[in-house]
Amino acid sequence: MMSQILSPTTGIINNIRALFSGQSINYIVKPEWSRLLYIISGIWGNVGYNSILYLSAITGIAPELYEFAVIDEARRWSKTFYITLPGILPAIILLFLMNFGSLLSVGYGKAYLMQNSSNISESKIIATYVYRQGLLNLQYSYSTAVGFFQSVLNLIFLTIANTISRKISNIGLW
Repeated sequence: MMSQILSPTTGIINNIRALFSGQSINYIVKPEWSRLLYIISGIWGNVGYNSILYLSAITGIAPELYEFAVIDEARRWSKTFYITLPGILPAIILLFLMNFGSLLSVGYGKAYLMQNSSNISESKIIATYVYRQGLLNLQYSYSTAVGFFQSVLNLIFLTIANTISRKISNIGLW
């Protein structure tokens, strides 16, 4: 989908650019765009799943709280800040912790598929390095050690974030 949306000839982004400036950019082969495209595609890919989780957390809030807020003549933003956000705070913290625990483990598949000879200098990540060392260079033990070290670092980051979260908000994974 990224290649279709960002195509220099038929992509919607370049068609919109053509209306204003007349020139198209081949975003896929430009190294300076590879990180931003990776981040945007990650956000875009997770919006649906996270929306379901946040909506389910919102449905867990007691409707009486909103009824009391209406009686007290609270405005929409007051309801949001004083009822909705505190009600979904545990879900926000848990999703943050689960995502923080995989900070270094960005998706191999998407990064590998978005790589090409033009942007490889900017799109190298640990997962593609492990793949290249293990399967292409046949250094199985070295690539296993790198992958294991990455997992240990993720565990350390998760433990630190969970400890901080427990001390600040008394909400954590364990």
